[in-house]
Amino acid sequence: MIHSYKVTGMTCESCVRTVKNALQKIPAVISVGIDLDAGKAEIEMKNTSVFRICRVP
Repeated sequence: MIHSYKVTGMTCESCVRTVKNALQKIPAVISVGIDLDAGKAEIEMKNTSVFRICRVP
């Protein structure tokens, strides 16, 4: 399952790496693609509930 999100505040490739590394630490994330110019992140995830991953009550 692929999700697209708007990401603001990124100004350089270092920002892209920081965001990508943080997203890849989420257990259900399979892959992450970030477009700096578009301010967009595409995240491929296992078919599971985000609430279970983040442990939101």
